[in-house]
Amino acid sequence: MEFLRLESDDYESALRLAREKWGSAVRVHTRRDIPVARGPARCEITFYLVDLSKQVRFDPQEHREKILKANDIPAGLCASADVWASIETMQQAEVEVRLIEELFTSIDYTAGLGRRFVHLMGAGAAAMAPRLALYHRAKERKKVAILTLGSDEPSLVEAAALYSLPLYHATGRAEFEALGETLERYERVVLLAPDDAMRSLIEGEALTRLLVTDATALERDDADALLVTGLEKAEKIGALLAYLVQSKVTFAYTADDEGEVRAADSSALLSRLVGFTLDLEALSFL
Repeated sequence: MEFLRLESDDYESALRLAREKWGSAVRVHTRRDIPVARGPARCEITFYLVDLSKQVRFDPQEHREKILKANDIPAGLCASADVWASIETMQQAEVEVRLIEELFTSIDYTAGLGRRFVHLMGAGAAAMAPRLALYHRAKERKKVAILTLGSDEPSLVEAAALYSLPLYHATGRAEFEALGETLERYERVVLLAPDDAMRSLIEGEALTRLLVTDATALERDDADALLVTGLEKAEKIGALLAYLVQSKVTFAYTADDEGEVRAADSSALLSRLVGFTLDLEALSFL
């Protein structure tokens, strides 16, 4: 199969130029946005040509619905009238690019993560606290500590000692205030505070509520950001995509089977999608 390349101002104009010369035989393989020194980025498409006499008629709507169903993505999540106004004339790659753009462009990976206190919530919060602290220390080069308010977490003592992580505990306002100068020395404080009254001791603008959750168990709606576990084992990620798009919560971190925390990005989700013919890893516009 021979691949051809064409560069233009944007994806639509590049595709239009290709079709002006080769017509409906054009099939897009990948697209790549090319940054330039001045002005907006340009777009390069890699495509190939098919023998139309051997092609079964392509149904773009059927292809879109097939992908949504394969990934358990709610149909209403991709229902923008503007985006799909010309779906009847779209080719396979166009349908897939439009799906990815509609699903991913509204997902944020960094909003609210600059706050000093990170309050871990969810059933896996205590187990993930030292792992997140290690991420902040190793990857972000932050001076980090762990703080428990209210109920103590005995399991943290061993983990904190193992990784040389400072661990502090306060059972009430007086003890928390006594830690004030000590905590000021840290750029990031990983917080465990199951009691709402204790958590309220920290001002809201200084606190990010980070929910530790499995990719398929998204039941809480009081989080600012997510730390998603078990993503590599999730058969379908439609529920997670829907949650991220509809709730506008920040997709902040992922954790693998070994508990290692990584910053989340679009590749963590793209790699779990099925039913696409595009090389999803080559999509550079997200």
